Amino acid sequence: MTLKDVKCETWKETYDLIFKVLQNELKRHMELLDSERLNSYEKDYLVRFLAGTSDENDVMMALQNLSRMLDAHYGMAPVIIIDEYDIPIQQGHLHGFYDKVTGFMRNLFSGGLKDNPHLSFGFMTGILRVAKESIFSGLNNLKINSVLDKRYSEYFGFTVDEVQEMAAYYHAADRYEEICEWYDGYQFGQTEIFNPWSVINYFGHECRPKAFWQSTGSNDVIHEILTLSDVETMENLRKLLLGDVVRTRIDTSVIYPEIHSNAASIYSFLLMAGYLKPVGERMLIGSSEFYAVAIPNKEIASSIGKLF
Repeated sequence: MTLKDVKCETWKETYDLIFKVLQNELKRHMELLDSERLNSYEKDYLVRFLAGTSDENDVMMALQNLSRMLDAHYGMAPVIIIDEYDIPIQQGHLHGFYDKVTGFMRNLFSGGLKDNPHLSFGFMTGILRVAKESIFSGLNNLKINSVLDKRYSEYFGFTVDEVQEMAAYYHAADRYEEICEWYDGYQFGQTEIFNPWSVINYFGHECRPKAFWQSTGSNDVIHEILTLSDVETMENLRKLLLGDVVRTRIDTSVIYPEIHSNAASIYSFLLMAGYLKPVGERMLIGSSEFYAVAIPNKEIASSIGKLF
């Protein structure tokens, strides 16, 4: 299931698109309507959802109900994978329905992931942890891996060896330094990572470098950051564009409303969204983590530069 296409300006538009994503997922399991292991209530729930007559409570229980029905039908608890779960929350922050969308998502995720005996495991991706809204309240077995963590770091993009192998395959080994300048520079844990989308597009466009990676939702938030930033923040962003580093506190549990209220939140968001990379080791002062951060490559510098 993916929520990455949820780009809306009202709660109704966002809700309708989330419903459509869930409805499409249920359509993939039409075999459940004929299952001898489901009762009439469960089948009625499916019919309502597929017909588009479900109410909001039905929608918030979709992950829980679908996982239960799949477990009953197949005798095996399913895996729930949700890509870019925080895109609707980002849209809520940008367009004034933040409280509404966080309340809805809290119930949706709690139903599917909290104390769900019909779940093998769940996997979610997103820019921010959104921890302070308690969206994941009660998930005491939740394991979070961010760009600062070493575990699974080699799986977040292409590694050096993989890119070199691709360059050799496409007879472009002599372009490796150019690929590094444009698409390398990401640091996940202690692993050097290339942007996989951009590298693939680079080879697909006859090895002509350009900014292939555009994250519309993140760019909207960056526009907000630039609009509301104070003089010091703007000066630091200009330093970053010139290739300098900035040392700042990083909080991986930052939430969207904090982005324009304090400088640390701004840099934390940019780091989590892939616009900055950590440079060197962390510095721990009290309970706060400080990092030197920099722009990773020409592609990101180009993308940010266009926003000034």
